[in-house]
Amino acid sequence: MEIWIKIWTWVLVLNLVIFAGLAVVVTIGGFGNILSMLKSIRMQNDQQNPPEQEE
Repeated sequence: MEIWIKIWTWVLVLNLVIFAGLAVVVTIGGFGNILSMLKSIRMQNDQQNPPEQEE
């Protein structure tokens, strides 16, 4: 019976580590995607509404 407790404990720990790793990767990737999206929106806005030139 003791062996099953150890096996399931290791399975649980392994799955928690994998989940935590994936959460970090997705968070970093999502942050990069949001920055990229905001940059492209700003570029599109600048193309449609160029800043007025002062003379």
